Amino acid sequence: MKKKDLFVSVDALIDYLAKLPKAKAHVLNIPRYREMQCAYQKLEAWANANGGKISWELQPDSGYGSLRLEADDFTWYKKDRIGLAKLFLADNFEIYALKNGRVRIGLMFYRLTLPVKEEVEK
Repeated sequence: MKKKDLFVSVDALIDYLAKLPKAKAHVLNIPRYREMQCAYQKLEAWANANGGKISWELQPDSGYGSLRLEADDFTWYKKDRIGLAKLFLADNFEIYALKNGRVRIGLMFYRLTLPVKEEVEK
């Protein structure tokens, strides 16, 4: 390989690497994570008592988590109001009907992780 071709290849590689997204470090936002845990515990207790099915998903790179509760119907009693209030700590709250006749609640919790900020010495 000639020197000229080597420099062209290296330049192309450097240009390509410069366009890639920069890696960022994140830390767990513990208070926000505990809010999601609390909502999960309330939904899990309700699901166990009422024949529902609960699932969760975490996307640490994107900084969000989601909870899903699926059941035949949702009935909340007065004694459950405090537990229900925990669900509204979510950033997104959806209820929709499924084709199989069941109902799903979906909750999204953003800001579960926070980026570590760089400090540049001057």
